[in-house]
Amino acid sequence: MVNRHGNISIQRFYIYAERGLSQRRVTLWFYQDHLHVEHRQTPLARYHYRLQRGSTKISSISRPKLYKTSFASPQLELLELDDSQWPKIARRPEYARRCTALAIAARQLTFDLPLVSWLFFWL
Repeated sequence: MVNRHGNISIQRFYIYAERGLSQRRVTLWFYQDHLHVEHRQTPLARYHYRLQRGSTKISSISRPKLYKTSFASPQLELLELDDSQWPKIARRPEYARRCTALAIAARQLTFDLPLVSWLFFWL
């Protein structure tokens, strides 16, 4: 599924497909170290990818090639960016592990009933 920025999330990467296809499904083809992104049999982009040894996890994605299509967004760009300013591949941040030590150190405070009854007495 293409997000509102035109990117697709694959494992730990965001890759650009087409901004004009926001909230639409696209097809991904993995073939001979190339990742092809298509929509309705129209090629949108091609990337080179590498797998980790002995695994099906992608270790790197590089060499983006974007194709001009009729699915381009009708919205004009505010700023025109060149290839060095516009990253087409972004690595997603790792999830932060939760610290269970804080949960163990936390303690429920007791409710002081005589103090509360004294407050209600004066109200």
